[in-house]
Amino acid sequence: MTDSDRHPSGGEMERERAEAVRAWENYYGSGQRIGGNPLSSMSERLLMELLPLSAPFLEIGCGTGRSYAHILATISGAFTPSFSYTGIDASPTAVSAASTRRGMNVVRGDVFHLPLASVTFGYVYARNALQGYSPGIADMAAAEISRVMRNGSVLLIEERGPLDRVPVPSGQRHGFPQMKPAPAVLDAFRHQLDLKAISEEFRKRRTSLGTVIVHSITAMFIKK
Repeated sequence: MTDSDRHPSGGEMERERAEAVRAWENYYGSGQRIGGNPLSSMSERLLMELLPLSAPFLEIGCGTGRSYAHILATISGAFTPSFSYTGIDASPTAVSAASTRRGMNVVRGDVFHLPLASVTFGYVYARNALQGYSPGIADMAAAEISRVMRNGSVLLIEERGPLDRVPVPSGQRHGFPQMKPAPAVLDAFRHQLDLKAISEEFRKRRTSLGTVIVHSITAMFIKK
């Protein structure tokens, strides 16, 4: 990787950001709903180990809010009065759908411009949030995510592994950029946070094209 790859211009960042936002809006605007699959086994286990949750919780890329129910079911009400949930997504269509869910606070934004105060959240969960971006652009997003995290806070991130076999023809039709493998994405966070745990998982998933293998990598980072 060259130095220019790791230090892209602001124009390059805006171009990739705009492409991703347009792709997700086209996707949700078409009536498709891919967000909200159950958490990985590792994410569930790590959340259980963190209970009770005692600080604000942020989900990046919340989509239409279907993962919100899975998160609440996993923690089973084990949180203190200082716990609150915020979901954020770049798609206006997704945010509109998520805002109809009872108890879900959702705002529109993306990983480069989080409309949230610095040093706010104690827990952040992100799924496939950076895999469409080049390494240097992903570094910028990781820095923005780190900005809103408190010292000592936890980031759980799930990304598609290199052996993932879920077909994405619909995503390609809607203009999604080429997805990067999870190790490249996790490197962006290594520059910002401390890696504490990492695991990979293989699951079967039924799709319109048949049963496929889902390969995901889950990692936990801590902000000192």
